[in-house]
Amino acid sequence: MRDNFKADNITKPLLPQGRRYLSRDMSWLMFAQRVLDQAYDNTKTIYDQLKFLSISADNLDEFFMIRIGGLHNYVDYKQVWIDNSGLHAVPFREKLLVEIQELFQRQQNCFIQHLVPGFKRHGFEIVTDIKKLSQKQRTTLRAYFKKTLLPILTPVIASTNHGSTVLANKVLVMGVVTHYLTSMKGNKKLYFVQIPQNISRFYTIEQHDCVYFIPLETIVREYLDMLFERTEILSTTLFRIT
Repeated sequence: MRDNFKADNITKPLLPQGRRYLSRDMSWLMFAQRVLDQAYDNTKTIYDQLKFLSISADNLDEFFMIRIGGLHNYVDYKQVWIDNSGLHAVPFREKLLVEIQELFQRQQNCFIQHLVPGFKRHGFEIVTDIKKLSQKQRTTLRAYFKKTLLPILTPVIASTNHGSTVLANKVLVMGVVTHYLTSMKGNKKLYFVQIPQNISRFYTIEQHDCVYFIPLETIVREYLDMLFERTEILSTTLFRIT
């Protein structure tokens, strides 16, 4: 159930010789691993497993905003900080990020390898490739984009003269690199398109044997050319800032 995860990798450095207390942050990561274990537990329904995976992801967001954010304040302002395990801020941050990467990778593996293959057996599927849909379904989806999504999408050009462009916290954003068709190839521009949060996260298509859930970012990426008319889209990248 632990997906070949070895707890010794975390527990050994938690209490170095001569130290009486466990690292608060590393202890939290061990707790996060135990929460994620519940998402791997096949005795639970797939819906409960998805719920535990969601809890794990939400907890990691909070950990970054509070614990990692606070740690970076010490690093950025060169203030003295020592973890209960005895490590100073910079080496502790590096160690913490290694453990966080392992947790994040387990979250990804849980969803992609452990849960997604079972979706269809439970009568639903998350569609990330529009080409899997029929022509009629794609026509319906395009109409949905044009009527519902297109009016509320606002491209924001990346600032180059007055500091960084401000992007919302914990919001999916599509980074879009473009150039105008009348310009030279090297004249590129970077835009940010925020995926709307005030409408349903998925567009649903019901069939007799399956319900398709199409993520908003998949729809936006597919019909992005309607938002950037007379402009060639060179690349798109989905990201999220915490």
